[in-house]
Amino acid sequence: MNGFENVTEEKAFYVNDGRKVKNVFELAEAVSTMKEKTFKFHVNKNKNDFSEWIRHVVGEEKLADEVARLVMKDKILIALQKYVIRKMLENDNNKNFSQ
Repeated sequence: MNGFENVTEEKAFYVNDGRKVKNVFELAEAVSTMKEKTFKFHVNKNKNDFSEWIRHVVGEEKLADEVARLVMKDKILIALQKYVIRKMLENDNNKNFSQ
């Protein structure tokens, strides 16, 4: 699975503010507008729900490792956005080569 594919309903990430996330792109969107209190519920010194979901549900080990090392909202958002851009460029390059 890649980070753009939707996970099944039962494997979606449920944000503490009521939103449901089904892929890494949606997670980046959610983090970008997430209130600090909500963010700290999911990421703190004791846990990182985002990295766990990315690792165990999405299956993106490298991204999960990177996000696991981070605790600041802006740093996690940058890591997610870089991933999204990289995947978009890869998809774009694959389309160009297949034509």
